[in-house]
Amino acid sequence: MAGCEQNKNIPYSSEEKIDNLLHQAETESIAILPIITLSEPEISVENLSLSADYLVKEENFTGRISYDLSDEWDAECVEQIIENKGFTCCLKKLKITKNQYEELCATMRIYHSNQIPLLKNEFESLQSLNDSTSAKIQSAIDSMQAKAYTKDQFLNAIDQLRKTYKEQLITQRIASKNLSRLSIQYRNILNKIRSILDEKQFSSFYRCHKK
Repeated sequence: MAGCEQNKNIPYSSEEKIDNLLHQAETESIAILPIITLSEPEISVENLSLSADYLVKEENFTGRISYDLSDEWDAECVEQIIENKGFTCCLKKLKITKNQYEELCATMRIYHSNQIPLLKNEFESLQSLNDSTSAKIQSAIDSMQAKAYTKDQFLNAIDQLRKTYKEQLITQRIASKNLSRLSIQYRNILNKIRSILDEKQFSSFYRCHKK
């Protein structure tokens, strides 16, 4: 599992470092890989098909992981991936002061609070898309069992559903502007982290988190 890896090509300016980390998170969120389960006809994407950087919260930094039932998407997320790929992984590797630690904790509380309505909207949109696609998967299975589809026709239908799902998800995100809004919040916290850390610490953070 990738995460906390070193990259020697370090930009000089903090602004460029932040731009690169933002681009990385956006790219990860665009790399949608829908998973189709045929035993219980359904389709899903891991961690709402969002970069772990958009999903981290204070507990990922402090190590006191809890599951807030109000965060409906928690059940849909793989906490280990968030732990290993989210930016808190690299923050935890830094040698920081008590004041820096407290400032970072407060900053991440605000960050998660700002992300909640956007993540909730993404979750609800995904649930609706998943339900409609699952019904189409079941219809394809019924057609094959009724011998209306050959095996090849069935596999082609499932592959087309996967492609259509990805296209619809991208279209939904463009319309809702959720991804761009999540990115704005991520840029804000990266700027805040930069203001809390000294230059050497921020460079170490960047080198660790830039894949």
